[in-house]
Amino acid sequence: MKQQSRAERQVLHNRDVHDSVVSSYEDIHTEIFNPTEQTRTAGIFEEAILMLRTESEIPLILDFGAGTGNLTKHLLKLGARVLAADVSPKSLASLKVAFDGTGKFDTTGLNGVDLSNLKDNSVDMVATYSVLHHVPDYLGIVREFVRVVKSGGVIYIDHESAPCAWLEDSDDFKAYRKELQSVYGQPFMGRLVRKLWLIFSYNAWRRLVNRKLRGLNGEGDIHVFPDDHIEWDLIEKILLENCELIKCMDYLVCRELEPVPPLYEKHKGKCTDMRFAGLEGDRLRGGMAYLTSCLEISCYE
Repeated sequence: MKQQSRAERQVLHNRDVHDSVVSSYEDIHTEIFNPTEQTRTAGIFEEAILMLRTESEIPLILDFGAGTGNLTKHLLKLGARVLAADVSPKSLASLKVAFDGTGKFDTTGLNGVDLSNLKDNSVDMVATYSVLHHVPDYLGIVREFVRVVKSGGVIYIDHESAPCAWLEDSDDFKAYRKELQSVYGQPFMGRLVRKLWLIFSYNAWRRLVNRKLRGLNGEGDIHVFPDDHIEWDLIEKILLENCELIKCMDYLVCRELEPVPPLYEKHKGKCTDMRFAGLEGDRLRGGMAYLTSCLEISCYE
């Protein structure tokens, strides 16, 4: 019997745990499911779809790591067709219940390694949000994005830690986090309690009795680096061999549920922690013509 590699065990553990949190995922991740971040995501997608240069009348967009449908719902509202892909069968099942009636939606499973179930040049856009840092060989997946996107299509990568979030811990960002804890300490503790319940009720006993699972993240995530970062310079090198950068920016993600979040409004011009990048695939032109200045690491002092 073939012995599983650590990467294979990580993918399977990730699948099992995310299967178990489908109903509670959005409650846990308030840094994603809040009015400010949802408005930003919707706006950036409107821009991204306008950048498409494929000949498709209705674009087909691969939502890589679709989860509970954060990107899918925005894309469907904008009139696109969506192929939602995830390693979690229960996540895909919940998406089918929510979106099958649109007539523009389908699902496909992920193996955590590649996109071998998709043909070359088969989608108008690849969109992924807060996923790459969970993939063992995320650089291999980025190469797959290039393979499956059409010429004139867009690769959209969002909600990944910006270099300034893990290269240096700025005083402004420390102040932001301290104020968040001071003002919202109780809700944050509530989230911690829910996470601990998940870890101990579902996963801890499995890791105790199964040696293969020891050392894996209790929530099932594959945090490639302990501080959640991805190597943007290596990703950009791969992408820019075939794509042109159309937009890239670092931003501060909102962690408050209020429609007008006071601490986010206070600090968003002082520090950043996440990055968005959109690139247009253009194989016909054969490579990158220029590199814009927005790829430079820009941390607020």
